[in-house]
Amino acid sequence: MNIPRQPHLKSLRSDFRMAQALAKKTGLSRETLYRTLSAEGNPRLDTLDLLLRAFGLRLSVQPAQKSRARRSARART
Repeated sequence: MNIPRQPHLKSLRSDFRMAQALAKKTGLSRETLYRTLSAEGNPRLDTLDLLLRAFGLRLSVQPAQKSRARRSARART
């Protein structure tokens, strides 16, 4: 019989400290972070940019590559 375990207080404190540190680094409130990072979260682009920068990452946009079929069809016309 599996008995569900309760989360350890130490783990919860650690998660709280990480959220606090991320909030401080991004300038976002903890509430905004929790809402943004939740399963239902839908962050704005500027919020996503702040989060990525906090982890040393950046968002980039590249042109879509054309498929070979499209290129050869255009070459024939």
